[in-house]
Amino acid sequence: MEGEITGKGAEMERKLYEKGYEMLDSAGQGAFSRVYRVRKRDTGGFFACKVSGKKEMLAAEAKLLGQVSHPLFPRFCDHWQEQERAFLIMEYLPGMSLKHLVEKRGGLSPAQTARIGMSLAQGLLYLHERCKPVLYRDLNPGNVQILQDGRAKLLDLGCACALGENRDRAGTPGFAPPEQLTGESLSAAGDIYAFGKMLEYMLQSGSLSGKKSGRCGERKCRKTLEALLAECTRRDPEKRPGDMRFCLDMLWECLEEEKRGRLLWGWKEKTGYRAAKAVWKKS
Repeated sequence: MEGEITGKGAEMERKLYEKGYEMLDSAGQGAFSRVYRVRKRDTGGFFACKVSGKKEMLAAEAKLLGQVSHPLFPRFCDHWQEQERAFLIMEYLPGMSLKHLVEKRGGLSPAQTARIGMSLAQGLLYLHERCKPVLYRDLNPGNVQILQDGRAKLLDLGCACALGENRDRAGTPGFAPPEQLTGESLSAAGDIYAFGKMLEYMLQSGSLSGKKSGRCGERKCRKTLEALLAECTRRDPEKRPGDMRFCLDMLWECLEEEKRGRLLWGWKEKTGYRAAKAVWKKS
């Protein structure tokens, strides 16, 4: 598939030009597709163009993307098919993947992990609670884009499907739940498992910020996150949290602990260590 796209780049550029887009450069690739940064010739606006030889898969993704309305997902713009491939135009989101960010920093702090986790949990809850519930099925660090302002976006709905619908594509090893890799029927518990593995991934090499302010709060936040990911990644789907609301509640608690810790350590610098320690023990 990849060789097919790169080998016919001139033809593909011509097809995009006929549709009013100018191809600029490559923005990434997956197992079944390649993404390009393009510019709309009449407005000068930048967009992402996903190209795939798996036309039915891209058509299903385009249909779902056109239906969702949530800040976590890119906006749908256009979709069409040619003889050999399909094109999906969507919002361009400059930034870096979560995978790149974690590798660059050697892990994230508990507070950073919780904030990104909150965004992901809200988006997954939105999918799970639609009139026709949708399972994302491929939550992994490469599918999460961290924008320049720090917001998280969830990309690639190509593996998503309606609850109860059978699809032949498995998720990403290391993040997909055991029941997905063995071809069993899936539920929201599968996404919850992958969510727990994402928390684990962000925290794996992460350390405390090193700053005195918030140090105790971050330790408590980390413990809460570790307890949450342990619940989410239970092997038995029936023993995982019932829905993403449970995850959101624990993440909110985690961020509150981190905030209280920062306030306490700021007060400690004014009043002395012993007084702050006494207050922390009572809280």
